[in-house]
Amino acid sequence: MIESEADQERALTAIMECCTAELSPIVVDEKKEIVGVLLAKRDQFDWGFRNMETLNVSLAAVSSAYRDKDVFKLLLESVTKKAAPVFISVKAGEGQGLTDELKRFGFQLENTGANSELYKWEAPAQAA
Repeated sequence: MIESEADQERALTAIMECCTAELSPIVVDEKKEIVGVLLAKRDQFDWGFRNMETLNVSLAAVSSAYRDKDVFKLLLESVTKKAAPVFISVKAGEGQGLTDELKRFGFQLENTGANSELYKWEAPAQAA
């Protein structure tokens, strides 16, 4: 829950940045209701200084009624098909199985902080 107006403004700015870049997939059901979303944005440092695309995921959410229906897999496939490295930070103590899903999809633990773990996915190297 966002309590202050300033925090709400920052959240809306982050959402708009993710959505306008067309990097954030959304899954809807047959009633056109959103059942899953993954907010991703281009890493501006990598884009501007290294001339490479890297994606950072700031939010991944799937409706509880759709958690066993491959919605999260569809969201991840939509982001990883770009073949750019993808980073997802998971809060410590996350109990909904997100880290297991990430590992099944090929994400590797990159770094562990006091309150979170950072996972990274990279496209498999092409055979020469």
